Amino acid sequence: MRGRIVFWALAVLGSIMPACGSKTGPCKDDYDCDGAEVCKKATGACEPFRCREDADCLDPRLRCDDNECVPR
Repeated sequence: MRGRIVFWALAVLGSIMPACGSKTGPCKDDYDCDGAEVCKKATGACEPFRCREDADCLDPRLRCDDNECVPR
């Protein structure tokens, strides 16, 4: 019986805890995202940082466009 109570308590805490530290809803700028993520303006979603300027792409044939390295 005690094991079931502990199990359910941990299950409830596990479902609540991620909501405490994460930001929800679409992002408008990088401050709306967690950690090293940036806001992709086209989709309103936070995603890992790829580039901010063309030099971040490391390949001179690519340019940075909304956190994506795309051909020039």
